[in-house]
Amino acid sequence: MHLFDNTWNRGTVPTRLAPSHYLAMTASSAELSSLATALDELTTRITAIADSYARDDRDEVATDLYAVERALTGAQRRLTKVIDAHQRGT
Repeated sequence: MHLFDNTWNRGTVPTRLAPSHYLAMTASSAELSSLATALDELTTRITAIADSYARDDRDEVATDLYAVERALTGAQRRLTKVIDAHQRGT
């Protein structure tokens, strides 16, 4: 017997699962998670480069890169909220 109903053993898809919607949500969740990881990696790389410029007394370039870092951090926060809402189904 399947978790949702007893039709699973007869080769039919349980209606409560809505497979295409479920798969789309799973794919969307995976894509959003991947994007969040990419943003995190970009932020880390930008920060390292900005720190390097700051050490080399290239403050103008470092300042611009820190602004990019802040923008990416804001994007990460917003994306995290989207992912959380998506996982809750809202």
